[in-house]
Amino acid sequence: MNEDVNGLCSVIVPVHNSKDYLNDCVASILRNSYSCIEIILVENGSTDGSKELCDEISKNFSQVRVVHCPAMGVSAARNKGILLAQGDFICFVDADDMVSDEYIRYMRNIMVSESVDIVVCKGVVPFSNASLPKAYRDLHDTGYNIITGDSALVDLLTYQTAIGCYSKMFSKDYIRNIKLQFEEKLFVGEGFNFNVDAFRGSSRVASSNTRIYYYRVDNANSAMTKFNVKKLQNGLKAMDLIRYKLVDYQQPVLAAYSYAYWHTCFDFLMDLSASRQALAYPNLYTFLIEKSKRGCHSIDKLDLSFKDKFKVMCASVNPKIAAKVFNILRKRKFTK
Repeated sequence: MNEDVNGLCSVIVPVHNSKDYLNDCVASILRNSYSCIEIILVENGSTDGSKELCDEISKNFSQVRVVHCPAMGVSAARNKGILLAQGDFICFVDADDMVSDEYIRYMRNIMVSESVDIVVCKGVVPFSNASLPKAYRDLHDTGYNIITGDSALVDLLTYQTAIGCYSKMFSKDYIRNIKLQFEEKLFVGEGFNFNVDAFRGSSRVASSNTRIYYYRVDNANSAMTKFNVKKLQNGLKAMDLIRYKLVDYQQPVLAAYSYAYWHTCFDFLMDLSASRQALAYPNLYTFLIEKSKRGCHSIDKLDLSFKDKFKVMCASVNPKIAAKVFNILRKRKFTK
């Protein structure tokens, strides 16, 4: 396909205190085999030298644009990027993550050939500094299916699809036609809500199991690895907002939402357990325990893996012990 004819891709990267990881992130995007790109670095309120690094990267690479904003949160930063995007396609990368050489070309080719609103690569590759990803020269393409927005919702709510906005590509026309934005009051679950809104409005989604996104699990400053009780409270609000958006839906979407709510509560119970902060927040701890016990009610009508069902059953029997065991098994390193 002719890249000039088939369009510019805007890659939006929100940047806040990401100096240690930003060079690797941008380098991985620039290595992409699809060259018709612009990278929009939305730097907001950094105090660690990220601001200066963004400017330096922009001077060295013509594909990189930088906008500096006061601290505005990740949702507002991504919305700013969408507003500034000049491309026909939009995708997102977090500043501490990396992508495959084929990240853009793979999704863009599917989007163009199938005329879909969204392309989803369902899985991601977790990594840390101890296991930095090597760029994939040979793409392990698993193929893809064209599914409805409702089917994409079920995959998302049952965590068969990565819940973040990364590892997906969106038509800019589609984003603007349905006025799709990130919920700026959310700093946890904002990508989850964005995807719910995106899938709700779509009749055609391309879904692939091909893994082309590398998700960092050892950033101690990440909202997903650093304990903050406000994170948990905001995440629960994010789930309540999703439920409101799905009020008119029937099964299996509602069953999938019940599972997603259980999943969130048990994840947060693990966070409290790992951070040894349970005694500081007894009401929240009790709430999460009670919700975690009810997981079995959410899986009857869902096609989940044995691993997922086993996790639900363990949490339903004894949430406290299950949280400790699964904390040992999960790859994400959690800090206070």
